[in-house]
This record gives sequence, C-alpha cells and structure tokens, in this order.
Amino acid sequence: MMNKCFIKIYAMQQKDFYNFAKDETGAVTDIATIDESSRHRSKFFCIGCGEEMVPVLGQRRRHHFRHKSLTVNCSYETYLHQLGKEKFKKAFDAKDPIPFTFYAEHICSQVEKCPFKEALGCKEHRHVKKTTYNLSDFYTTCEPEKTYQGWRADLLFTSPKGSHLFFEIAVSHDCEPEKIASGIKIIELKIKEDNDLSKSLAEEELPENLENALNPYGQQLPRVRFFNFQRKNHIDKGEIPMHLVRGIKDVYGFIAGFELIPMGCRDIAKKLQEMRYIGEFGFAVPEIKADDQEMKAKVFAIGAWLALKRKLPVKHCAFCLYSPNGMAKCMRFGFQRGHFLRSRNLMEKLCTEFSLIPEGYVQGIIDRCQSTLYWDLQAESK
Repeated sequence: MMNKCFIKIYAMQQKDFYNFAKDETGAVTDIATIDESSRHRSKFFCIGCGEEMVPVLGQRRRHHFRHKSLTVNCSYETYLHQLGKEKFKKAFDAKDPIPFTFYAEHICSQVEKCPFKEALGCKEHRHVKKTTYNLSDFYTTCEPEKTYQGWRADLLFTSPKGSHLFFEIAVSHDCEPEKIASGIKIIELKIKEDNDLSKSLAEEELPENLENALNPYGQQLPRVRFFNFQRKNHIDKGEIPMHLVRGIKDVYGFIAGFELIPMGCRDIAKKLQEMRYIGEFGFAVPEIKADDQEMKAKVFAIGAWLALKRKLPVKHCAFCLYSPNGMAKCMRFGFQRGHFLRSRNLMEKLCTEFSLIPEGYVQGIIDRCQSTLYWDLQAESK
C-alpha cells in the first residue's frame, strides 16, 4: 500500500518592504524610479547589509527591492537606521533645506513700548505657536555615528559656536532617559517603514508641558520629538494684523461713517508716535479686532467719543434730546419708524430742532471709551 504524503507550501507575506537600495555608484535609488527598461542598468545593493538586491516590479504587489539571496539575514531596523542617516546627511551636504517645526512661546520684540498691550489688552505679545527653523542655518557639520559627551548620535550636527545636536532614528528603541537627561538637544524621529522618512519633521500637537524642556510630552511620545529645546521667550519680529479705524466726514461736515484700513500693529504704533492727526477726519483710532463684536467699544461709540470730546459740530439723532440712542421715533416730529428711517439722513442734516443730549450722557460715552483710547488720552495729557 502506497503512503501518500501531502506537502503544503505556505507563501510568507513580506511585511517589511525595501523601497530603497544603492546602485553600483553608491547612490541611493528609489524603487519608484525603476521600470522594466531600467531595472538592468545597474546592480543594486542593500543599504543595511550590503548584499545584492533585485527590483520586484510585479503587477499585483507593490514594487520594492528584494534580496537576491534567500538566505541573507538582514535586519530591517538596521536598514531603516542607515537609510535615515544617509538621507539627512545627503540633504545637509547638498545644502538642501532641512526644516524642523516645534511649538514655542513667542514674545513680541516691542512688548515693552507697545501702546496696545495695556490699552486694548493685546494678548498677541506673548503667544504659543509653531516655530520653523532650518538645520543648515545653525549647524555647519554633520557626522554619522559620532560620540559626544559619552553618547553616540546617529547624526551629530555641530556649529562653530560649539553647539551640538543629536539626530536620532528610532525604530524599536527610543532614546534612553539618561541620554535625554544629558541636556544635549535631540531631534528623534520615530519610524516604522522607510516612507516615514519623507514626512515632515514637525510636532503635530501641542506638548503637554512647554515648561519642561527636558521632556514636554509626558507618557505619550509623538512621531517627532524635540528634547532639550528652548521653548520660552522666542523673540517675534513679525506683525500682528490689525485695522486702523478712520472716521469720514460727508460734504456737510458731519460724521458719515467709518472705514477699516488693514495695517500691521507696528505701522499703526509708528503712526501714533509720528503724528497726532491722520486722514481727512483728523484722527485715526486703531483697534485690535476689526469685528466690532470683539471690540471693547463699538466703532460708532469710538467715533462719538472723539466727536463729542473734541466738540465737533456733529448732528446725529443718537445725540439728540428728541431721539436718544437713535430710537426709531423722533419725539419732536413724531416720525414713525418706516418714514423715520427713510428720512433719517436728511433730517440729521437739515433738522433745525437738534438739541444735544445732557452732559452726563456725553460723559458716559467718554468713560466707556477711555480705556480703549488710552494712547490718545496720554498724548493730550503731555
């Protein structure tokens, strides 16, 4: 009786794909640049172990490099480490930008003399935002597997001023706590596959504790980590977008409205220092927010304050004893709401019965706007 033996052959699914290999010149080659016509132009070698590799360009599976010998014992982690080091060193040596982005607290360089800080409660003088720098702007050398202060870096960046930075590729093992505690600046990139090396070197979420430069992340480490970086008191020389609010007079000499002029905070502050009177109306009022819902005083109230304080000949129903607060019915002529609104502009210009509201109401408007127009009060007191 013949014994039958059945042999099952299992196809092992490859988990780790090698998308990069070196050609015969030592140049790193991306599998995406290889097709049937160029696959034999050169031999290819593993970046991790140095053994020969062949391009796999099938129709069903993703393209990748595979070791030619099936008996090669190659560590994918070693491959990723070596690829990462070569990628960033090559970019550095070619003077290509290597941007890195982390969260930091910024302080406006004009904070000590800014008129908006106290007057309008400007909070932009100290704020946390993403900050981007370029490694090539700070460091002049990049060496792989270099030791500094007893610690070996995947890549060691140095500058003529004596500053050092470790660039670490983490696959299965993160930086040792003792290495982080050394105080050396460290950028650590956590990767699982070689395509992760193409992602930006940027913090994606605000760290838990910016005060802790040693480790601001707590237990959950992000994909890109910045250890021992100064995150406080970055000097910000940029400008905060603001608006200049300017009153406009009509042909009759009355206040007809206001316009918002986009302008940076530094430009507005400079104008306030250089001149008291700006534009046709005679004075410019800066505000932090263009949206009057966010203003400490409404745009109309600011204009009213300026007009009444300077005793300008303003005729407006809102200031009239017969129609306080711009009520929809004039108590002197009895106009109903619809007729009143249609006739309002004409009435304000031609009305012979205009009577200014009591002084106490005027003072109330002035008091409400006093903090908002702090710099104007200061200018007049000098």
